[in-house]
Amino acid sequence: KVQKSASADIPSSFGGGYVNIRTKDTSDEDYIQMSLGLSGNINTGSDVITHQGSDLDVLGYDDGYRDIPSAITNHAAVNVGERVGVFSTNEFSQDDLMQLTKDFANRNYAITQEGLPFGGSLGVEGLKNIEINDDQKITLFANYGYSQDHQYREEEFYQYKYDSNGKALSEPNSFGSNQKASSSYSHQAMFNAGYTFSDLLKIKYTKLFTHVGEQNTRITEGVFGSNDDHLIYNYLDWDERTLNADQVTTQFDYELFNHKNEFEMGAEHVTATLNQPNNFFYADTIRDDGEKVIMAGSTNFLSKKLLSEDTVLAFYMQNKTEYDLFSDEDYFQVGLNYSSKDRKSEYQKFYLKNSGSTVDYFSLPGGDIEATLDQYVRGDVDYANRAFLVSGLFDPADYFDANVDESNAYMNMFTKPSDNFDVTFGLRYVNLTQTIDQYQEDNSRNIEKVQESLDVGDIFPSLNVKYRYDDDNHFDIAVSKTFIIPDLREFTSGSYFHPYDVATIQGNPELVNTNIYNLDLKYAHYFSDSENITAGLFLKYLDKPIEDIMIESSSLPIYSYANSDSATIYGFEIDGRKNLDFIQPNLKNYYLSGNFSYTDSDVTLREEQEATYTTNHRQLQGLSQIVMNTAVGYEQEDRSVTLSYNKMGERIRKVGLAKSGTVLKYPDNIEIPPQLLDFVWIEKFDNDISAKIKIGNILDDKTIWKQGDNVIQRFKTGQTFSFGVSKKF
Repeated sequence: KVQKSASADIPSSFGGGYVNIRTKDTSDEDYIQMSLGLSGNINTGSDVITHQGSDLDVLGYDDGYRDIPSAITNHAAVNVGERVGVFSTNEFSQDDLMQLTKDFANRNYAITQEGLPFGGSLGVEGLKNIEINDDQKITLFANYGYSQDHQYREEEFYQYKYDSNGKALSEPNSFGSNQKASSSYSHQAMFNAGYTFSDLLKIKYTKLFTHVGEQNTRITEGVFGSNDDHLIYNYLDWDERTLNADQVTTQFDYELFNHKNEFEMGAEHVTATLNQPNNFFYADTIRDDGEKVIMAGSTNFLSKKLLSEDTVLAFYMQNKTEYDLFSDEDYFQVGLNYSSKDRKSEYQKFYLKNSGSTVDYFSLPGGDIEATLDQYVRGDVDYANRAFLVSGLFDPADYFDANVDESNAYMNMFTKPSDNFDVTFGLRYVNLTQTIDQYQEDNSRNIEKVQESLDVGDIFPSLNVKYRYDDDNHFDIAVSKTFIIPDLREFTSGSYFHPYDVATIQGNPELVNTNIYNLDLKYAHYFSDSENITAGLFLKYLDKPIEDIMIESSSLPIYSYANSDSATIYGFEIDGRKNLDFIQPNLKNYYLSGNFSYTDSDVTLREEQEATYTTNHRQLQGLSQIVMNTAVGYEQEDRSVTLSYNKMGERIRKVGLAKSGTVLKYPDNIEIPPQLLDFVWIEKFDNDISAKIKIGNILDDKTIWKQGDNVIQRFKTGQTFSFGVSKKF
């Protein structure tokens, strides 16, 4: 179910689109289906950067190979009422400190080259119907899929300084290149058990499990940083994302006072985990004479451990009563929802600190991290001549606990005053509290918690009126109020490294929720059951929209989030599908489909922001004015062929910054997305065998980031291809 207009029976945290995915649980026949796939891209087989992982990486799990030793992480753990441990001779003996430092460098950190592998997938799916008697049936459905995907791309980046008139200098002060290689390993599994009694009672249990392990290797080389040095940054990252969900739903049909009723109830328990056991960073500096030395500073030889765990408990019930006010289709619906989400996030950072020994830290040779670690860290060096000691890079704001409690009560009323009119009116009351417990040091350097909270307590109405001029021509108008709240990590004071930029992201606990007022007008003409064209107008008013911004920095970029005062969004959209037999009958299996939208917006800054950000009354950050999708295809019973094209217009990636205390202004950071052209062929053969071929990103167009007239980053992602075959038994 896809919904573009809000209604009371769906969550009011709604920005303009809602997708409700129902898991498969019925089929007329029992079956087992198996599938295999092979995938690749333009870089498959080419030598690309990589680094050594664990023996279980191929299964998406690190086997402990990357772990920071527990003696280090436990000593620096954050506990309320206690000080965070430091790595010094006040708390360790010299021998213990030396051993902890050796243990810290417990794996191979070299970046090497190897051929980029092919990707692939395998899957199995099955369904079994068990007939108990004429009235009762149990349906069992399960599937499992495993896949690998391997990607590589290269990027160029530039940064320009601006003169006192706000004009960019002709040459970039920072520039360089990125190499990025990634390998992901995914599991997806689902199990459904459904019970049906005479179409009056339906009970379904669903188990959903997904796990993705991803290795990323990055090298950034160029002239950048606060001193515009020639630097080489190396990133060795691994993260695991796991989702584990259990859900039970019940539907019961009954009559009360001669009115048909449909009662639904459901509950779910979900856990989601993000685990980064040890994302490692090291850097070299290339001197003017060409000599490569290790970069000095507290961010070199840096290990980052992140563990974020979410637990969600949710419950809902609703009842729909049919009543004949104007027609036998009229109904009244009421419902209750409750959900509670808890998050515990721990982010630890450790590095090899200059120990202050007789070794000249600033002249240690670079270019071979394993040789450096073998000689200066892992080797038998006495304490007085050591070059490094392990140390913590502690920021209490890197830890936080969070909770989101939300309860909803809603009513929805559908009535049909005449054969041509449908009216749906609803009210949804939302009581939401988002709480962040952040950690900080008190005057005695003991850890204490400080709480930030955000509350939403409001009624969110919705109204939808549909007028059918005739069977082929329909008109819709929808009015609603919705909201958006900041993500939990956005709402903290903590900072973390950007997943793919050479930048830092800083949270903002001052964020508030955005209220959205929506108006949609739509006309639809139906040529047939499968052919139509729709045209719509929309208007949205956003009170305090949240935008991605930049914070002033003398070196590498710092990104954050801020509420603007308001924004207005308006535009139109056209979409449809038409078979081509109106041109010639022989083209009855060919079709043309697509949609086009034009969106304009106007953002108003708060008065205190006007001196901070470059532009007032501009486009909303992240919004493309033009979005176009089109496809030409061929469809018959055993064959489907589609060529699809997508293009999005330029959009503000980050809001520009006016440098504090001067007239210098940095223009908005603009993204020009690439054109996308994809080809898909699906063929069904005898004996329930089917095959699918996909060629993706055929044009391999560039993604470009600009600031003013200057290109600051550009890259291609490369063409992709995949082939899959399945057999149904």
